[in-house]
Amino acid sequence: MNDSNKFPPRNSREGMFIQFEKMGVDEVRLKYGGAPDQGAAVLTKMVYGWAKEWLAPYERDARLANEVSQAESLATAKSAKDAAWVAAEAAREAAREAKSANTIATLALAAAVIAIAISIVGLFLR
Repeated sequence: MNDSNKFPPRNSREGMFIQFEKMGVDEVRLKYGGAPDQGAAVLTKMVYGWAKEWLAPYERDARLANEVSQAESLATAKSAKDAAWVAAEAAREAAREAKSANTIATLALAAAVIAIAISIVGLFLR
């Protein structure tokens, strides 16, 4: 039996797919990712078409992975935004409570000053 009949010819679709597998996705993208030259032979144009066809599932997977990554990034950003709003509200509440505490402290200081004044006046009136 002739061994050449076992494998598809290199310039066939199946043969080129085998070559693409050996080259790997990155090399196929690099070599065939663009368009063939203007005056390229028909076979060259066919190889570029086959490369595009062979790359399609990988491109789809990469696009889906990118979409998932973007969705996760959006969810993280939304969560961070929500946390920032909660922190801002907590800061506003703390500021309100601090203002109330300052008012109480001011009133207590005023009462202490009045008590001291009364004590001083009481010393002189004896």
